[in-house]
Amino acid sequence: MSTDTINKLRSKIDKLDNQIFSLILKRLKHAEKIGEIKKKSELPIDDKNREDQIISRILKRLDNDLDRNQIKQILEPIIIISKDFQIRKK
Repeated sequence: MSTDTINKLRSKIDKLDNQIFSLILKRLKHAEKIGEIKKKSELPIDDKNREDQIISRILKRLDNDLDRNQIKQILEPIIIISKDFQIRKK
């Protein structure tokens, strides 16, 4: 594979990374709003059922290229950071 092809593919990855990051930031803003609601309603931040729903929903969309543990490795840090954003509002 030529260096030019690698650079083109890396450029595509960079664009995707930018899109992913933008979407994660939007997700965190929504999580922050949920934290505000949870605070007012005196609800706990942790919701294991919701976390399991997120992982299950994503797994259903995949073609088995990734297993459940790999999906969790991707999603768990995002979920943890989202909970941190919710805690900010507590």
